[in-house]
Amino acid sequence: ERRTILVQVEGLMLREATGLCADRDRGIRAYGVLIQGAAQVMITGSTISGNSWDGIWLGGTAQVVITDSTISGNRSDGIELRGSAQAVITGSTISGNMRNGIDLRNTAQAVISDSMISGNRQNGIELQGSAQAEITASTISDNGGDGIHLRNATTLNLVDSRILRNRRYGVSAHLPDCVCAEDYRARWKFTGQVTGSGNRIPGRGGSDRNRKGAVCPPEFAFLMR
Repeated sequence: ERRTILVQVEGLMLREATGLCADRDRGIRAYGVLIQGAAQVMITGSTISGNSWDGIWLGGTAQVVITDSTISGNRSDGIELRGSAQAVITGSTISGNMRNGIDLRNTAQAVISDSMISGNRQNGIELQGSAQAEITASTISDNGGDGIHLRNATTLNLVDSRILRNRRYGVSAHLPDCVCAEDYRARWKFTGQVTGSGNRIPGRGGSDRNRKGAVCPPEFAFLMR
């Protein structure tokens, strides 16, 4: 019988995990927090920073609730979800990570509200596979790529959020017209679904502009109504 493991982390600082492979036989790297299997974890009022790989990594059917926490300055993704992992992120900051702020793969799901995803070297949030994200009342800004980048059959619902000052688009799909020719890969072509409304996603004008434009393809313009 498979057991569910319940863990609560509150008011801790988890930082500077180092090494290329913390457990080579099991393929575990030096993550700040590793959550896998059927684990259920609550992280509240904590800081996870400066780790050699992801700040938080989830796999399998793991679930995490992250509240009032900071995940920053990690040398890979701030938070990465694989398998059918699920995350609920509220009132938190994911910033200054060396890859994406949040990376969702496979059939992973994330519900993000009242949070800040900013200053990450690549995208603020990236979805691929059949991953799903619901984002409400959050700010995604100053990232080195797109604010949100969508690949494959992913699903995004974006409501009442601000997507500002990203180096590429505010919201972009992996389509030939939206990525550089040398970066386009047919296996990543976006075939998914986008819904939402009431967002502020500036185009090329003004100090808060996303440098390449608000959205790509233009059909995503309904997100700003």
